[in-house]
Amino acid sequence: MGSVKQDIATNTLLFVKKHRLLFALGFFVFFFNFLRINLGVEGLLQESYREFSVDLSVSLLLISIVLFVAILVKKVPYLGTGIRVTMSFLIILIVVHIILAIYYQLESNGGSADVKSELPDTNSIAHPQRTFHWSTSKSPTIPDEQFGFMNRTLDTVYSTIELNGVRKPDVRYVFDEAGRRIHDDFEPLHREKYALFMGCSVTLGMHVKETETLPALFEKLDPEYKSYNYGISSSGTNHYLAMLQNLNLRSQVRERDGIMIYPYFDHHINRSISDFQTFFWNSSSPYYELDGENLVRRGSFETGRPMLNFFFKFLNYSYIDRLINFNYPSTLREKDYKLTAGMIHEMQVEYDRQFGSDKFLVLILPGFGNKIIPYLAEYKIQYLDYSELIPEFWNGDYTFPEDNHPNEKTYRIIAEHLASELKTRF
Repeated sequence: MGSVKQDIATNTLLFVKKHRLLFALGFFVFFFNFLRINLGVEGLLQESYREFSVDLSVSLLLISIVLFVAILVKKVPYLGTGIRVTMSFLIILIVVHIILAIYYQLESNGGSADVKSELPDTNSIAHPQRTFHWSTSKSPTIPDEQFGFMNRTLDTVYSTIELNGVRKPDVRYVFDEAGRRIHDDFEPLHREKYALFMGCSVTLGMHVKETETLPALFEKLDPEYKSYNYGISSSGTNHYLAMLQNLNLRSQVRERDGIMIYPYFDHHINRSISDFQTFFWNSSSPYYELDGENLVRRGSFETGRPMLNFFFKFLNYSYIDRLINFNYPSTLREKDYKLTAGMIHEMQVEYDRQFGSDKFLVLILPGFGNKIIPYLAEYKIQYLDYSELIPEFWNGDYTFPEDNHPNEKTYRIIAEHLASELKTRF
């Protein structure tokens, strides 16, 4: 027994001596990481890096255990060498991460970086160099165990945009007891029908006044309908399905007859599958999969696919994605469209269950494509294809060029066409 312990100690010392540079580099990485995290070098990103540090430490601990076992099992050819190469690669990756973190920290002036839009940058117009800062009095959304995040309730949020040093007028977001954005100055309207608008920041009306949102403008144009704005910033199709499955929306609406309208664009698919570029804000959101022909919820993306999430988190906090614009999947796949169409179909089913109505409409927004249409047709889901409604959508007159959200001009055009269509269709 004593001989075995002596052999283990001897082999370990020989390995450490032979690879002392590797261990010195590893010590430097941990020491640097410790200072960076605990002294708050990352400024606003400190909490994110604290999470990253924990994940990284666990990874290195597991690899170290495997490495130690490999030293003992010398009878297995090349096992020790393979593990050493793996650890060397990991440490090199960590060093690259630190260099990139320092570089981007300096570039962003201590953490005050430009805002990354939740909308895809599909604008082909070259904008001049600009600095865009968006701030709010508090976040319009709050964490929610069941849905990942939801709008605040009975609360008001103010947002400010500063473009090239020029501050624009503040925008007010007032939320009622159900988390809906109010647009009627708190005066309840008595209408014959309801129009439920279920969507993301485009539905919410990011950067526009409460009276300039799509639901508000539609209500103004069609006196039959009372609009309800269920828009939640950064949300996807998975959010809306989970809401319909778990919330009693019927009890929140006074009118007996009406329609549900879902303003859609393809980036909702990215959020519904939580790809790498949406993972940072979307990891706690509802996770759905197709099990054969059946749609099944697997908890959240955090609990339902831990290994992929670990990989995403490592890259997300490493800044590597900023250097190579990495995304996974790199393009939307057929199965992603099928999954999202299945979610939309289930939204329609749940809406019918609660409201006893089949008046459900997908509104495909201008400027973002209409590849979802064949998949909607398989479920016989009604839709309005407004993808080409505004041919000049990206010329700068119809969006906030800072982050591609539609402006009041776009919402007005959509509302006018929608009001006209509903008169003939329903």
